[in-house]
Amino acid sequence: MGWLIVQEHMTRDRWLGLSCIAFGIGAMGFIEMQNPHSNFGWGDVMFAGASASWAAYTALLKRWQMPPVPATIGVAVISAVMFLPIYALFLPSGLSQVSWQVIALQAGFQGVLVVIIAMLTFIAAVQRLGAFTVGSFLALAPMLAATLAVPVLDEPLTLGLMLGLLGMVTGALQPWRVFKTKR
Repeated sequence: MGWLIVQEHMTRDRWLGLSCIAFGIGAMGFIEMQNPHSNFGWGDVMFAGASASWAAYTALLKRWQMPPVPATIGVAVISAVMFLPIYALFLPSGLSQVSWQVIALQAGFQGVLVVIIAMLTFIAAVQRLGAFTVGSFLALAPMLAATLAVPVLDEPLTLGLMLGLLGMVTGALQPWRVFKTKR
Protein backbone atom coordinates (compact mmCIF):
# COMPACT_ATOMS: atom_id res chain seq x y z
CA MET A 1 0.00 0.00 0.00
CA GLY A 2 2.88 2.34 0.81
CA TRP A 3 4.33 1.69 -2.62
CA LEU A 4 1.02 2.49 -4.34
CA ILE A 5 -0.06 5.52 -2.32
CA VAL A 6 3.18 7.11 -1.17
CA GLN A 7 5.51 5.81 -3.88
CA GLU A 8 7.71 4.61 -1.04
CA HIS A 9 10.85 3.02 -2.48
CA MET A 10 10.60 -0.76 -2.57
CA THR A 11 13.98 -2.35 -2.04
CA ARG A 12 14.81 -5.97 -2.65
CA ASP A 13 14.55 -6.56 1.11
CA ARG A 14 11.07 -5.07 1.21
CA TRP A 15 9.88 -7.20 -1.70
CA LEU A 16 11.37 -10.27 -0.04
CA GLY A 17 9.70 -9.36 3.26
CA LEU A 18 6.33 -8.87 1.57
CA SER A 19 6.76 -12.18 -0.22
CA CYS A 20 7.38 -13.94 3.11
CA ILE A 21 4.30 -12.30 4.65
CA ALA A 22 2.16 -13.21 1.62
CA PHE A 23 3.45 -16.78 1.77
CA GLY A 24 2.59 -17.02 5.47
CA ILE A 25 -0.93 -15.67 5.01
CA GLY A 26 -1.53 -17.73 1.88
CA ALA A 27 -0.22 -20.97 3.35
CA MET A 28 -2.21 -20.55 6.53
CA GLY A 29 -5.40 -19.69 4.65
CA PHE A 30 -5.02 -22.52 2.14
CA ILE A 31 -4.27 -25.17 4.76
CA GLU A 32 -7.06 -23.98 7.06
CA MET A 33 -9.59 -24.04 4.19
CA GLN A 34 -8.71 -27.68 3.50
CA ASN A 35 -9.86 -28.62 7.00
CA PRO A 36 -13.54 -29.71 6.88
CA HIS A 37 -14.00 -28.45 10.45
CA SER A 38 -12.52 -25.04 9.70
CA ASN A 39 -14.76 -22.07 10.35
CA PHE A 40 -13.04 -19.92 7.73
CA GLY A 41 -15.67 -17.55 6.38
CA TRP A 42 -16.96 -14.01 6.04
CA GLY A 43 -15.30 -12.92 9.26
CA ASP A 44 -11.93 -13.74 7.73
CA VAL A 45 -12.83 -11.85 4.55
CA MET A 46 -13.90 -8.83 6.63
CA PHE A 47 -10.66 -9.05 8.63
CA ALA A 48 -8.69 -8.94 5.37
CA GLY A 49 -10.75 -5.93 4.25
CA ALA A 50 -10.11 -4.17 7.56
CA SER A 51 -6.39 -4.89 7.18
CA ALA A 52 -6.40 -3.37 3.70
CA SER A 53 -8.23 -0.30 5.03
CA TRP A 54 -5.69 0.08 7.83
CA ALA A 55 -2.83 -0.27 5.34
CA ALA A 56 -4.34 2.48 3.19
CA TYR A 57 -4.77 4.70 6.27
CA THR A 58 -1.14 4.09 7.25
CA ALA A 59 0.11 5.00 3.78
CA LEU A 60 -2.10 8.10 3.62
CA LEU A 61 -0.76 9.26 7.00
CA LYS A 62 2.73 9.12 5.55
CA ARG A 63 1.66 10.86 2.34
CA TRP A 64 -0.21 13.72 4.03
CA GLN A 65 2.37 14.17 6.82
CA MET A 66 -0.45 15.00 9.21
CA PRO A 67 0.67 15.72 12.78
CA PRO A 68 -0.32 13.03 15.31
CA VAL A 69 -2.81 15.08 17.37
CA PRO A 70 -5.05 16.30 14.49
CA ALA A 71 -4.92 12.85 12.88
CA THR A 72 -6.00 11.22 16.14
CA ILE A 73 -8.81 13.72 16.64
CA GLY A 74 -9.93 13.11 13.06
CA VAL A 75 -10.11 9.35 13.56
CA ALA A 76 -12.02 9.68 16.84
CA VAL A 77 -14.52 12.26 15.58
CA ILE A 78 -15.18 10.60 12.22
CA SER A 79 -15.59 7.20 13.87
CA ALA A 80 -18.00 8.61 16.46
CA VAL A 81 -20.06 10.49 13.86
CA MET A 82 -20.35 7.38 11.68
CA PHE A 83 -20.90 4.75 14.36
CA LEU A 84 -22.77 6.35 17.28
CA PRO A 85 -26.03 7.06 15.40
CA ILE A 86 -26.14 3.47 14.10
CA TYR A 87 -25.36 2.12 17.56
CA ALA A 88 -27.91 4.35 19.29
CA LEU A 89 -30.73 3.80 16.78
CA PHE A 90 -30.38 0.26 15.47
CA LEU A 91 -28.23 -1.97 17.67
CA PRO A 92 -29.12 -3.48 21.03
CA SER A 93 -26.93 -1.95 23.68
CA GLY A 94 -27.41 -3.51 27.09
CA LEU A 95 -25.77 -0.46 28.69
CA SER A 96 -28.61 -0.19 31.19
CA GLN A 97 -27.57 -3.55 32.69
CA VAL A 98 -23.96 -2.48 33.27
CA SER A 99 -22.69 -0.45 36.22
CA TRP A 100 -21.30 3.01 35.67
CA GLN A 101 -17.92 1.77 36.93
CA VAL A 102 -17.69 -0.75 34.09
CA ILE A 103 -18.72 1.91 31.57
CA ALA A 104 -16.11 4.32 32.99
CA LEU A 105 -13.43 1.61 32.89
CA GLN A 106 -14.21 0.81 29.25
CA ALA A 107 -14.37 4.50 28.32
CA GLY A 108 -10.95 5.00 29.88
CA PHE A 109 -9.43 1.93 28.29
CA GLN A 110 -11.03 2.20 24.83
CA GLY A 111 -11.21 5.98 24.71
CA VAL A 112 -7.96 7.02 26.32
CA LEU A 113 -5.56 4.11 25.90
CA VAL A 114 -6.71 2.76 22.54
CA VAL A 115 -7.87 5.85 20.70
CA ILE A 116 -5.62 8.53 22.11
CA ILE A 117 -2.37 6.95 23.27
CA ALA A 118 -2.19 4.11 20.75
CA MET A 119 -3.13 6.34 17.82
CA LEU A 120 -0.67 9.07 18.80
CA THR A 121 2.20 6.60 19.08
CA PHE A 122 1.15 4.81 15.88
CA ILE A 123 1.02 8.04 13.86
CA ALA A 124 4.35 9.19 15.28
CA ALA A 125 5.87 5.81 14.35
CA VAL A 126 4.60 6.11 10.76
CA GLN A 127 6.18 9.56 10.48
CA ARG A 128 9.50 8.43 11.89
CA LEU A 129 9.85 4.89 10.54
CA GLY A 130 7.75 4.92 7.39
CA ALA A 131 4.55 3.21 6.37
CA PHE A 132 6.23 -0.01 5.23
CA THR A 133 8.20 -0.62 8.42
CA VAL A 134 5.25 0.11 10.72
CA GLY A 135 2.93 -1.96 8.53
CA SER A 136 5.31 -4.90 8.65
CA PHE A 137 5.30 -4.94 12.42
CA LEU A 138 1.52 -4.55 12.53
CA ALA A 139 1.31 -7.74 10.49
CA LEU A 140 2.68 -9.57 13.52
CA ALA A 141 -0.30 -8.74 15.77
CA PRO A 142 -2.79 -11.33 14.41
CA MET A 143 -0.10 -13.98 14.29
CA LEU A 144 0.94 -13.31 17.88
CA ALA A 145 -2.71 -13.51 18.94
CA ALA A 146 -3.10 -16.82 17.11
CA THR A 147 0.08 -18.13 18.72
CA LEU A 148 -1.02 -17.08 22.21
CA ALA A 149 -4.36 -18.80 21.59
CA VAL A 150 -2.54 -22.16 21.58
CA PRO A 151 -1.54 -22.18 25.28
CA VAL A 152 -4.14 -19.73 26.60
CA LEU A 153 -7.28 -20.98 24.80
CA ASP A 154 -6.09 -24.52 24.10
CA GLU A 155 -6.32 -23.98 20.34
CA PRO A 156 -4.54 -26.61 18.22
CA LEU A 157 -1.09 -25.79 16.85
CA THR A 158 -1.71 -26.56 13.20
CA LEU A 159 0.66 -26.68 10.25
CA GLY A 160 -1.18 -23.67 8.82
CA LEU A 161 -0.58 -21.64 11.97
CA MET A 162 3.10 -22.61 12.05
CA LEU A 163 3.64 -21.69 8.38
CA GLY A 164 1.71 -18.46 8.85
CA LEU A 165 3.75 -17.50 11.88
CA LEU A 166 7.02 -18.37 10.15
CA GLY A 167 6.15 -16.29 7.08
CA MET A 168 4.87 -13.30 9.04
CA VAL A 169 7.77 -13.16 11.50
CA THR A 170 10.37 -13.65 8.78
CA GLY A 171 8.78 -11.01 6.55
CA ALA A 172 8.39 -8.45 9.32
CA LEU A 173 11.77 -8.89 11.01
CA GLN A 174 13.77 -9.58 7.82
CA PRO A 175 16.56 -11.46 9.61
CA TRP A 176 18.70 -11.60 6.46
CA ARG A 177 19.41 -7.86 6.87
CA VAL A 178 21.55 -8.62 9.94
CA PHE A 179 24.15 -10.31 7.73
CA LYS A 180 24.44 -7.47 5.20
CA THR A 181 27.63 -5.48 5.20
CA LYS A 182 27.57 -1.69 4.97
CA ARG A 183 29.49 -0.23 2.05
